[in-house]
Amino acid sequence: MAPVHSQPQTTINQIGARVRDILGDTPHYLSRDDFVLRRILRDCDGLMMADPVQGHLATAMALQLCGDEQGVRHHFTSAKQLTPDSDGQITHLWAQASANLGLFSESHRALADSLKAESGFFPYRTGLAITVGAFHLLFDRLNKAVRMNVPVLDNFPLEKARQTLSALDSEPASDEDVAAMLDVAGGVMRDRKMFYLDHGPRWDILPEAGIHLVHFAFRVQGSPAEVADMNVELATRTAERVDRIALSFHVSFTGQRA
Repeated sequence: MAPVHSQPQTTINQIGARVRDILGDTPHYLSRDDFVLRRILRDCDGLMMADPVQGHLATAMALQLCGDEQGVRHHFTSAKQLTPDSDGQITHLWAQASANLGLFSESHRALADSLKAESGFFPYRTGLAITVGAFHLLFDRLNKAVRMNVPVLDNFPLEKARQTLSALDSEPASDEDVAAMLDVAGGVMRDRKMFYLDHGPRWDILPEAGIHLVHFAFRVQGSPAEVADMNVELATRTAERVDRIALSFHVSFTGQRA
């Protein structure tokens, strides 16, 4: 009798890598019937049978691709109910997912729980703080990391981040102020079933009327007219919905590559 060779089990890291690759250059939500998404979800189902925690996490990551916020929440919650989140990995995966869906305040709150200097993952989690504009949180944790001799990655833009924190403090803007403005941009993108490209915003510090203005530009795929309409809608919603508009921070959409 010939030996039976089982199919190698797809791992959560493999599924996560596939999702990240798609998110980086996919401009719009995928249809739930999309062939690529269906294959990923099939692999998630197989992983669910072998390891329910990993299966829930993989499914949550995959459902980002079709903008299924409710499904993403459900599977992260299910994973946390099955196992203690001792190293903050589940919480950090939710922080990443909520940022991808434009839920920046939620991402910031989750990051406050997962970005800890004592975690062995600390150097790999700092980049998300920039994406969600959490510079005060970032330096609070970096200062603790320095005291503990925990390094950051060699390519981490530490000096630029330090300059950004200084600029935000010139016309005081808290992390919560920044996240509230980013939330509005996230809502504009969700209404159009859009992802921002390049895994995060383009990020600059600009001299503006005597202050240093921190500018986040999310690159999206759209015609010049559509991007202009998005920026008008962003400005209108910000004026209507944000209680405290930070003068040292600005966010916009661009269709241009850096």
